[in-house]
Amino acid sequence: MLAVMTKTLSIPDFVQDADERHSGLAEEYSVLTRLVNPVLAEPRSARFDNFRHTVLLQCAIGWHHYNAVVLLLANRFVIPSLVLSRTLFELVVGTLYLIKNPNLLPDFLDHGKLVFYESALAANVTEARLAPIKEECEKIRPRFLQGKKKLQWHKSGIGVLAGSVGLMQAYKVFYQDASGATHADATKTLRYLSRGWVQSLRAFDDGKQASPVCYASFMAVANLFLQVNKALDMGHDDEAKAVLLLTEERYERMKTLARPN
Repeated sequence: MLAVMTKTLSIPDFVQDADERHSGLAEEYSVLTRLVNPVLAEPRSARFDNFRHTVLLQCAIGWHHYNAVVLLLANRFVIPSLVLSRTLFELVVGTLYLIKNPNLLPDFLDHGKLVFYESALAANVTEARLAPIKEECEKIRPRFLQGKKKLQWHKSGIGVLAGSVGLMQAYKVFYQDASGATHADATKTLRYLSRGWVQSLRAFDDGKQASPVCYASFMAVANLFLQVNKALDMGHDDEAKAVLLLTEERYERMKTLARPN
């Protein structure tokens, strides 16, 4: 069924380029697109439901992230693709957490207003231009302070959020490892070989790091759109079933690859 579905769907050239290096990526993209397109094409009437509209906007950001990951892989920029996959994971976890806790929508939006306001202050935007939002944002600020520490809208850590939405294993296996390419530490430059510790970027140069990026980014965005389709009762069940079947297939394949010879 999946093979038939992918034949009639036009996909971007960069996806085809990425598939030449990472076989199966074009199929993943095609099957995803058949679910993503109708989800993101929600009628304008959805905007009257602020929660629904907010979730769908986050989904659109996630889809942009995924496309950027594929584009980077197509051009052999493995390290940036790993970093962006980590960001995609954060967005997916945060959005799924919001779906589970719709009562946090005011905090989600107010935190965004506060970041916007504080960024404008740091950029020395004039008092006159900030006047329309100053009073509102100054009232918001104390809610996201714990002593001198600034809190996120969810007032928690990414690990806690991942556990609450059923993605703790992905957090431990992928996210923490990918953080080594984001932070100023040595994690992704170290390998242990028979002669001891070696520092190099060979794992990125030879493409070995690309497979986990392909898998993690696909599974993350697939999880996001599957959960959103279900939680918002959007009704794209045939498209969702095809995505689910492919995620199960990919999961079994990765388990096989991970087994020792």
